Amino acid sequence: MVNWYYAVAAVAVLMRYGYPYKAVFAPPVPVHATGGIVITGASSGIGEHAAATLVGLGYTVFAGVRKQKDADRLKAAYPGIVPLVVDVAKKESLAAAVVAVSTALKADGIMLVALVNNAGVQKDMPIELQTSEADRFNFEVNVFGVLDTTRAFLPLLRKTGPGARIVNTGSMAGITAAPGSASYSASKFAVEGLTDALRMEVQGFGISVSLLQPGYIRSQMGAKAHESSASSYGVTDEQYNLYRFIFEGFFAKDKKLSSSEFAMLPEDSSTPAFVHAITSKNPQTRYAVANIDDLPAWLVAMVKNTVPDRVMDVLTLNF
Repeated sequence: MVNWYYAVAAVAVLMRYGYPYKAVFAPPVPVHATGGIVITGASSGIGEHAAATLVGLGYTVFAGVRKQKDADRLKAAYPGIVPLVVDVAKKESLAAAVVAVSTALKADGIMLVALVNNAGVQKDMPIELQTSEADRFNFEVNVFGVLDTTRAFLPLLRKTGPGARIVNTGSMAGITAAPGSASYSASKFAVEGLTDALRMEVQGFGISVSLLQPGYIRSQMGAKAHESSASSYGVTDEQYNLYRFIFEGFFAKDKKLSSSEFAMLPEDSSTPAFVHAITSKNPQTRYAVANIDDLPAWLVAMVKNTVPDRVMDVLTLNF
């Protein structure tokens, strides 16, 4: 029987001392310098900036938005972007989007080279106070939306073959959860798992799969997560007092770190990661980007994967 402890240790040593393990486990991926890219959740923030940047690099970018007014604004602001009105939580909307993209690709004589599953929502509340509708809303967009969108566009990516890319937007909340973020964090933990499975499922087609794990990046989603703070989050005085340490602690901190004063800009954090995942010969499987309370996201991820759970609980609750 193989002693997996020694096998893993041997691989770690080889990696540490420069054995060309990447040539064995991660051979270079072909790069498509042109072609179509679908980005969902492109109406603002990291999705919009990534779309604008990739258009500037010569790609045809189909920028997914839910509202026509956002489509009109993007078209006026970035002439090279092709707005795509789509709701990832509705299969009929996704089906129509696939038809629209397929038609445009055929007319331009290009292939779909990348899918970026970036659409996401965030509804936070302590588990006892969170509604089941809010739980399901988080999962409907953040998990089932990613799965359904991937299923919808995967045949086009398989047609492209080697060099096609899928990039899913997860979150540092999918690595380390905080009090009050249960269903949102759970949805992003799910994205971690489905991305790992997908990566292995499609590697035989030559499709690369990467996961973005953002910390605090300037976006509308972070601000919307705490829209109800002005009304004490819409809970009773008794409920508020029960979870005061969350409302006045973690939620207040989250609201602060999500503000434009503290959150990093997409061009300094997420967009370079998207570009690398789509254009590099050696795309990473994970990109931990931006910061969490002045600490680099990659460092937080490393600590979470190293220290015992109880230690991480203490660090989370006291810092």
